[in-house]
Order: sequence, then C-alpha cells, then structure tokens
Amino acid sequence: MVIDGLETNLNSRAEEDENFRESLLKAKALEGGKLQSIEGAIEFFSGKDLADLQNQMNPLRNGMIYKKIIRKGSGSIVPPKALTTYHYASFCFIDGANEEDPFDSTYLRGTPFRKRIDSGRMIPGVEVALRSMKNDEQSYFLIHPDYAYGALGMPPRILPDCWIFCMIHLLRWYDCASATEYEQMTEEERAAAPWSTLRKAVESLVTAAKAAESRGDAGHAVRLLNKAKGWLLNRGMKSEEEELEISEVSAKVFRLLFIRLFKLGSEKNYKTALKTINETLHLKGLSDLALTQCYFYKGAILRIFKDFKKARYFLTEASKLRNRDEKILNELEELEKDENKEKELERAFAAKAVRGSIGIPASHPQKSVAEKDLINYLTSNGVKLEGLDWESVLEKVESFRNDGARHELILPDFMCLDMEMMKFVKNLSDYFRLSFEEVEGFQLFKIVKRKN
Repeated sequence: MVIDGLETNLNSRAEEDENFRESLLKAKALEGGKLQSIEGAIEFFSGKDLADLQNQMNPLRNGMIYKKIIRKGSGSIVPPKALTTYHYASFCFIDGANEEDPFDSTYLRGTPFRKRIDSGRMIPGVEVALRSMKNDEQSYFLIHPDYAYGALGMPPRILPDCWIFCMIHLLRWYDCASATEYEQMTEEERAAAPWSTLRKAVESLVTAAKAAESRGDAGHAVRLLNKAKGWLLNRGMKSEEEELEISEVSAKVFRLLFIRLFKLGSEKNYKTALKTINETLHLKGLSDLALTQCYFYKGAILRIFKDFKKARYFLTEASKLRNRDEKILNELEELEKDENKEKELERAFAAKAVRGSIGIPASHPQKSVAEKDLINYLTSNGVKLEGLDWESVLEKVESFRNDGARHELILPDFMCLDMEMMKFVKNLSDYFRLSFEEVEGFQLFKIVKRKN
C-alpha cells in the first residue's frame, strides 16, 4: 500500500536524524538512561507481542491503527484542516525486538509540534490518530507500517516493515479551515466572495491569535492579527450595511492588535501600534469603549516618545469618556512625573551652558544671582533650550554686548532663525536690555544696543 506524501515526510525526517540522535544521547546521560516523561508508555508495551497489544487497544481504520485512551480530553474531536499542538513519542514495535528508546520525541526536543491537519507534514497514522482526539487527551496508538514508514522503514532508527507505537498528548487544537481556504483564494475570488466568508476567516485567525497568546507566543498572535487586519483593509465595500459590519469587526481586530503591540514594547512595535490606532480612528461607528482604548494607548505611546502635549490631549479625551478610570488616572500621573523630570533636565542643561556664557565656570557648584535670574527669565517665558544651538548665540551676543565699538549685530552673520531660536534670541535680548529688530527691506533680524 502506498500512502500519498509518505516519501516527502520520510525525507524531511531523515534531515533531522543526526540532531535527534544527539538529543537522545544527551537526555539519557542526564536522566540516567530513563526518560521519565514516557516511562508509562514503555511499561505499557514492554514484553508484549503484537497480538497482546492489539487486544488491549481499540481498532481504528479497519485494524490498521489501534488506540487506547489514557486520559480523556474535552470538547469535540479535531476537525479537518485544524492546527494542532501536541507532544508525542514514537517507538519501533516488532515482535521480540521492541525498542525501549524512542526514535523521535518532542519531550526530548523540548517543545511540542504545531502542525496543521491535511498539510502533508505528518505521517498518515499520526494524522488519523490526531483526528480521533480531543483537547488535552492523552492516548497510545499502534500504527501499521502502511500508515507509518512502510516496508523500507528508515534504518537504522526505524526498522523495515515495523509497526509504530506512539504516545500522543494533544495539548490544543483550533479550527483554521476558514482562514486556510480564504488564504488560498486568488484576489479575484476574494473580491467575489461574500462578506461572511471573510468574517469566518478573520474569526478563525482571532481564535488562533488568542490561543497563541495563551501559550505565551505573543509574537505569533501579532502576526495572525496583522494578517486579519490586512484582509479587512483590502476588502471592498459592497453596501453601507456591509461597511458598518466590516467596521465593527475591524475595530475589534485592530484593538486586539495595537494592545498586543503595546504590551510587546520596542520602538518599532510602538510605531506600528500608533499606525493601527490611527487606522482604527478612521473606522465608522466606533463605540465609546473603542474610542477610549484608542485615546488611552495613543496617549501612552506618545508619553513614551516624550510628546507630552499630545499625550496629555489624548489621555484627557480618554478620561472624558471613562471618568475616574484607574488605568487612565495612573497614566496621567506618569505623564506628569515625566513632564516634571523633563523640565528638571532642561533647567539643568540650561544652567550648565549658561554658567560659562555669563562668566561662571560650568563646574562651579553654586549658582549666582545673575545666573538664576537668566534661567528663570528664559524658562518663565516658555523658552525651551533643548535641541537649539544657542550656546554660540550666547557667545556672540555677549561679545557684541561688551564691544563698545559695535552698535548692532546682524543675526544671519552667524545663524539661521527658526521660531524657537527667534523666541530665545528675543527673550535673551530683552534680558540684556537689547533691542531685537527686523532689518528694514530685508528678511533679516538684528540685535541693537538701546540708547540710554
């Protein structure tokens, strides 16, 4: 009997042989030759011939596969095209020569398998076995060579024409048939498909994303939600009613996505979250909850990016929609702390530079009255020194102020003005009792000594 896809599976397994053999030897060395997680399976088949083992199990597929449930699962059995996550260990079973070391085991690999039913990535017997199982079920299976590795086997690990004894623990499965079918459609087929087809596909991805998150794989959850978002954004609207339905589903998916991106952190994820929030805000018919979440997370990200003015705006809007929400209030408190820290840094930065510009060494431990006055004057008038090349301006203005032969200083001689720099120069001129004027007939500015 020839099983479709068996040769491909055998080749893929051959590539893993050497690595697995090394893992097995290491595990045996660490555990004194006993693989604790699969001892129960070894005890079950050890010392039995094929007939004895078959008599203790229930036949599937006309006696080609036998099953014994060790721990019952819950829910329904695995459907076609479902994505399964499972642990397993496999042994060669030949009368009188049973192997008590597994030739493959996810317990040794340290991570379960994640494979889709009908994907061609499993030996047929394991796929049939999984199709008979429920969530969290643990069972033993005895698989005929025709549903395993055939008459040739894979020597030396898998002997020719041998039955395979498997212990399988199905951790979880989810139905991704709708998403798989939609993904395989052409652009024309997707455009012609009814909205219900896309909705089922998106719901399938959302279920998968939540399952991924529950097992700690937030990155995979984000990738699935991002795929769902792309499908929704590319959907053409066929009616006003459909547009509202798509907006409703999109709002849920987009919110799940940007919240998880925020939790993952990193500048890249924050920027992607901001983009997703903005896309959400363009949707029609957003609920107050959706708007609150958009405003809250946008404000929180802008606070992280130190855009405090915009952060306060969005957090305030969120608090208007959900008054006295503890999470929003806490974020506003963090914003105020960050704003105060930034102001302290600005003052310290200004103090360090200004000391030298008015004749005080930068390392001087005390602030003079003149220094304090200048700093207070600038900050009280809303001057922000951070990011401005103002040290050279101070130096030029001081030099001009002390030069008795000069009466005016044309600013473009040494700098270019933007709004922030112009504000600084104007306030600095006022402080030193100089005039800040525009040169008549030119787009130039100058500082002029005032007449006493």
